[in-house]
Amino acid sequence: IQQVACAALSNLCGDVECKKAIAGGQAPSLIQQVLCGNNIPAASQAAGAMWTLCIDSSEEEKTSYATALSVRTLIRLLTDECATEASLTVGQKTALRARACGCLSECSIR
Repeated sequence: IQQVACAALSNLCGDVECKKAIAGGQAPSLIQQVLCGNNIPAASQAAGAMWTLCIDSSEEEKTSYATALSVRTLIRLLTDECATEASLTVGQKTALRARACGCLSECSIR
């Protein structure tokens, strides 16, 4: 359920009004909880959701997201331990790394 919910949040962030509602609610902290969890496919989707939430956000919002996320959390998704989990397909591993890198990159753009 976490994986599907984070994917839905990511898709909803494509709409400006939805993105504002998501950013102003509890979603960023819930996304951060999923990122810190042990469900790697869900964490991959959470990184994608946070990435799309950061796109075109203000510097203050990006700083807030980056602080809440902790760079360490996103880097964990890039490590061999997470990205080589046996249950992930090659495509899922690639998506995991791409989303984590995208989120790190977008959070750093000022």
